[in-house]
Amino acid sequence: MKKMLFTAIALVAFAGTSIVNAKEDLIRTKPCMQVYMETYDECADLGMDAADCTSEANAAYGECLSGN
Repeated sequence: MKKMLFTAIALVAFAGTSIVNAKEDLIRTKPCMQVYMETYDECADLGMDAADCTSEANAAYGECLSGN
């Protein structure tokens, strides 16, 4: 019984930590999603096709996440 209780407590603690980490990741990446969207829109305004715009936007998103 003690083993099952300890396992349940550990599971709840781990799940709570995972939720906090996911929320921090979302907060950190939200501005980068804006960079992605703006890059894509600018690319489309220049008349580039969707594949090229996606590639450019992905590159800008990656640079934003890495802090460059």
